[in-house]
Amino acid sequence: MMLFDDSGNPLNKLIWNKVEEMFYWNISVESPINQLPFTMEFILTCQKEFSMTVRDKEYPIHLGGIMDWKDKTMGDFVREIDRQYQSNYFVCENGTSTTGVVGKVYDVDDKPVANKWNIRGEALVKRLQKMQEERPNLTILDMGCGVNEYKNHLNNVTGVDPYRKEADIICKTSDFKPADDIKWDVIICFGCNNWYTYDEQYRNFMTLKNCLAPSGILLWSHIHNYYGKMFQPDYPHGHTWIHGDIEHAHKNSAFYFSDRDWKYTWYFNWTEHAVNTLSTHVGLSVNKIDYDHCNLYRPPMYRIFCEMSHA
Repeated sequence: MMLFDDSGNPLNKLIWNKVEEMFYWNISVESPINQLPFTMEFILTCQKEFSMTVRDKEYPIHLGGIMDWKDKTMGDFVREIDRQYQSNYFVCENGTSTTGVVGKVYDVDDKPVANKWNIRGEALVKRLQKMQEERPNLTILDMGCGVNEYKNHLNNVTGVDPYRKEADIICKTSDFKPADDIKWDVIICFGCNNWYTYDEQYRNFMTLKNCLAPSGILLWSHIHNYYGKMFQPDYPHGHTWIHGDIEHAHKNSAFYFSDRDWKYTWYFNWTEHAVNTLSTHVGLSVNKIDYDHCNLYRPPMYRIFCEMSHA
């Protein structure tokens, strides 16, 4: 196990607040651990708090021993928890991985349920396939590719993801820096920039802009703010699986947001205003705003969907 890979993410305030509460003593992000009553008991308490069990499968956090932290700060400690927590979130089987984007989703009885997404699923693949028929050399960057599913249906796809081994390049959006002369005609960016702060989103948007060819299009879709609230620990109810009871939902790797486990995921408040502000800030133009939704849930699971280009 390697600690401190320095993912560069902003401090997750939900995890920080919980660690600060559990530690008891007043601390700051810069507090040196070797000057604190930092014990193995506290480390084990944090491991227990931030480890998850999803449908009887364990997703643990490993924080090592006291000596691993003697030259670090409390901010380092929280960032390491967040790094492992985020990794668990994306590789776990609770439906957060990019699967079922194209074609039908099948239940445990191998019966087709529905086409998962209206805009960013099969319809998008057909649209891009037509574009590649007209321009065989058209290149596509899938930022936050998950299991790299679009690559199974399209040509010239480069998949980038910080957590999934199926990606062509293991990297988060704001750290992705290809050579200046490498640009993509189409960039897909679906759901990988849902977290943290405005300045992190600014860096994400700058990366997307710098990777986009002069006449290219950016297809961008993320959680709308009302939907993000359903992930927060004080939200009493969310979406339900419409094809059966909660046991059936779990068997089908479905989200079920009542009594949600992943309560330390810190979502960004995406709205049309946020998209327009950030795009203007970095020099992108929003040409279309729509709302995609997943057909498996009621009420619909909305995603804000935008098409952008260079301003």
